[in-house]
Amino acid sequence: MDSAKKLLRPTLAQVWQDTLFTVSKKLLLLRDITDLVNELRKLSFSVVRFQRVNLLLLNPLYNQMTLYTHDDVSDTVVASQNILFAEGPGGLAWQQQRPLQTDSRRMQREFSAVGDLAPYQKLHAGCHFPLGHNNHWSGCVEFIKTDNSQFDEQAITFLGLLAEVVAIAVDNITEINRAFSERERLRFERDHFRILVDVTNTVISKLELDVLAAEVSKEIHRFFNIDYISLAICGTHNDKNKLNVFSTRYQSGKAVQHQQAWVDMTGTLAGQVLHSRELLLVNLADIALLAPDDKQLASMLDAGLQAVCLLPLFFGHKMLGVLKLAQCQSDIFH
Repeated sequence: MDSAKKLLRPTLAQVWQDTLFTVSKKLLLLRDITDLVNELRKLSFSVVRFQRVNLLLLNPLYNQMTLYTHDDVSDTVVASQNILFAEGPGGLAWQQQRPLQTDSRRMQREFSAVGDLAPYQKLHAGCHFPLGHNNHWSGCVEFIKTDNSQFDEQAITFLGLLAEVVAIAVDNITEINRAFSERERLRFERDHFRILVDVTNTVISKLELDVLAAEVSKEIHRFFNIDYISLAICGTHNDKNKLNVFSTRYQSGKAVQHQQAWVDMTGTLAGQVLHSRELLLVNLADIALLAPDDKQLASMLDAGLQAVCLLPLFFGHKMLGVLKLAQCQSDIFH
């Protein structure tokens, strides 16, 4: 009877195999690096004992490494960037694409630059595994002991297998984040196309310039909350140097103000934009230097407007006019 019970008792290898299978299912379903670090920390209370786990990931866009680890003071996973991380054991394991083991003496001898940093403080034994598969290496996972014990061979083998799962989990999370960013970009473009469609529908449905200007101003204000919108239309052959300006001012708690006037474009910023065919963004405080003869901009400054953006309107080679947007906040167009 006793011998039968002994045969049914699982071996340590079987326990580790079952644990690896269970943990893998959890890790591969995660959607956030913070959750990944937290799940790895929980392993310390099952089959392998360690006091700290670091996740060192490379951002290829900026060629910068970010280290994720649990901060005991705040009891949260924190991310930090430090150029010295690349000179630490995790950075070396990633560069050489092979596992690395450390102890306190090796840290002092080879990695003194990072030995005093929080992720490596009091390190007594460390296992550092590069994260990669299919010739793609994304960083390193580090399991660290601070309790004066060592990792045995079985523990190192288990952690090496776990690191392979972590590599796939990191790639999954990276792909999820990329897909989310792409979705946000497409949503941003969709919203702007919707704005373009609404404004275009407004334009083609109006024949009178004053009605057209009022409707365009309304749509721009509705989408972007711009304080001042002006549509300056180039004059006819008899008035080539004139602009037919339709302006609309929006102020909280006040009625919308509409104005129409013929303006000589000589010495104006609108005239400069028509000539250059390029967007112009200026601070109205500098108007005395840029266009001292532009009376309309001077009056806008007196009315509390601070920044103005002028956009040329043209069809093919024909200049149609200038769209002028102004706001009371000076940094609104940055």
